[in-house]
Amino acid sequence: MICRALLILTLSAFPAWANDIQPASMDSLVSGRGGLVDLVCPLPESTDRFVSQAFAVDVSEARDFEVLVATRHGVGGLQALDNAPCWIRGPNGESYAIADIRYSRSNATDDHDWLVIRTDQAFERGMERLTLARLAVSPADLPDIALVRQSQRPASCHVLARTEIFHNDGSLFAHDCRTRPGLSGSPIMIARDGGNVVIGFHLGRVTQYSAGTQQQYGLARWIDAEIEQAVMDLASSAY
Repeated sequence: MICRALLILTLSAFPAWANDIQPASMDSLVSGRGGLVDLVCPLPESTDRFVSQAFAVDVSEARDFEVLVATRHGVGGLQALDNAPCWIRGPNGESYAIADIRYSRSNATDDHDWLVIRTDQAFERGMERLTLARLAVSPADLPDIALVRQSQRPASCHVLARTEIFHNDGSLFAHDCRTRPGLSGSPIMIARDGGNVVIGFHLGRVTQYSAGTQQQYGLARWIDAEIEQAVMDLASSAY
């Protein structure tokens, strides 16, 4: 008799263009909270709003706009809508309209749960822009990571060797970072050359039921060439 594990995913909702990197161990807690904003989307036929996270990307071409990375499910589910009536809420409560978006046109699965946004204006002064980077080593060799939150300084956590138990084209990974509902889109960072870079972002929590027990862990997506290309496309299309 073959027993299959039941998995439930709970969605919580560049200079040189991100060269591949060799990660370094974190000597201290990372910064990056200054690059986080809220992605706010009204729920259909309701006065409620779905709030998830987005983070500003360091794009040297940007002058009067911002480019952000977020989750695709944050704008109405994995069947993302081009005309979803969403907006960006800054750290001081200010609102920014969404001018354009890019997302995967592939099957609506967790592997394609990413969204790149361009705002119609630049953020207020003092906003941090984060650097994207693709992983250049095996996840098993990756040192400490940190999931960055607006509400508190992030603590070190780890990539988990559990990617074989969910459908995955190599773009997803599991982690043991502390999360809560609403943190979808939060950047996951490592230290590099005295600074910090974003190697992925949080999607939600997975609950695995097997043999009468259950385990929970975080699910996240790596930064890859597809996301980098979407960032470049949105930045260049603004002119």
